[in-house]
Amino acid sequence: MLLIRRLFVRSATRAALFVVMGILILSAVRPASALGKLDHVQQTSSKEAADAVDRGNSHYSQGLYEQAVADYTQAITLDPEYAEAYNNRGLAYYELKKYDEAITDLTQAIALDPEYAKAYNNRGLVYKNQGLYDQAIADLNRAIELMPQNAAAYNNRGLTYYHQQKYEQALADLNHALTLDPQNTTIYSNRGLVYYDQQKYEQALADLSHALTLDPQNAHAYDNRGLVYSAQKKYEEALADFNQAITLDPQNAHAYDNRGLLYVTQGQYEQAIADYTHSIEIDPASEDAYLGRGNVYALQHHAQEAIADYLKYDSLSDKPIGQWIDALRTFFLGLIPQTCS
Repeated sequence: MLLIRRLFVRSATRAALFVVMGILILSAVRPASALGKLDHVQQTSSKEAADAVDRGNSHYSQGLYEQAVADYTQAITLDPEYAEAYNNRGLAYYELKKYDEAITDLTQAIALDPEYAKAYNNRGLVYKNQGLYDQAIADLNRAIELMPQNAAAYNNRGLTYYHQQKYEQALADLNHALTLDPQNTTIYSNRGLVYYDQQKYEQALADLSHALTLDPQNAHAYDNRGLVYSAQKKYEEALADFNQAITLDPQNAHAYDNRGLLYVTQGQYEQAIADYTHSIEIDPASEDAYLGRGNVYALQHHAQEAIADYLKYDSLSDKPIGQWIDALRTFFLGLIPQTCS
């Protein structure tokens, strides 16, 4: 955790705000990567529907998710009982962060095929991203029952435990996933993040470096390894990794968040603001970026800008800070606290 500098505490109100703002400046941890499962099985009597799914899979693999949705929708129109098309469209919706639509499609895939392990896996990872961890665990348990050699389901259940801070269960699942798929860079990267949260930095570095040995183009592994170097105060190495992550994936908003936080630790506030602003341009719903930029504005005593970013964070986050925004407004502007909507 970083402490806010340059705020001179003279009162109990300021002391409380100092503590709160210190709590707010946290590492923007890259969420661990889930493993969604497209289905290439053509269980349909319609060749046209199968061809549409093939086109959708091709578009999906290229990151063209809207086109993939259109293709899968065509397949469903041609064959409304085509469970694989619902599964794959649900996964495309997941990538577009249209979680409600994803749940609807994956639930339909399961209704059409109650033993469809991949659909349970995929619905589980959507529930995880919605913070519905109990539902996620239930679906991933079912996926593992149906397909015990499914490394993706163990990975995703491990991630769910990770988000619940159940680190031993997370490690058990990720370790088992690696026995099933020992060359999977995503699983190594995810286990590295668990070690990072446990402050087992050398083990985290070993996993993330191994992931990069297996896949030198893995932007997320560079991003996550940069976090570990930052925690070790190896700032030059951290900056090099964040830069490489951004070079490999210029749309990686989390890497900009993390590099912005590194700049804050070095007192390079303008560079930090530039990175947080770029993160917001990539992902306008990036609560970490609004919180981080708001903290930098607060450090600079740019009250209006700080409050605006905190209010935006408050509207996006499931961990609202409205009461502290009121305190900040009072601290900087001398206004009577108001209830944040």
